[in-house]
Amino acid sequence: TVTVMMLTVDVRLTRIESNVLFLLEEGALSQDQVDGLEDKLVEIRTKLAAGKIKAAQGQLAALKHQIRGFAPVHLTSLEADLLTGQIDELIACLS
Repeated sequence: TVTVMMLTVDVRLTRIESNVLFLLEEGALSQDQVDGLEDKLVEIRTKLAAGKIKAAQGQLAALKHQIRGFAPVHLTSLEADLLTGQIDELIACLS
């Protein structure tokens, strides 16, 4: 069961990472902005690998807050909602 959950978590994290990179490619976010998001995603993966679920959830909340900060100047509400929705799904998966 744990292996299945971790696979699901990994798939969800990869999907978030892919969408962040897409926003860079589309010019919605700068390289610096994406680097900051990717730093948080690396921290989340590290915490999950160490079994620190609550700490990973805290990092996910920080990631969500950072993405919300990019709207409406850098991201449309729809783009921000897509990413934050994926983060909410991941948080729920970890609960």
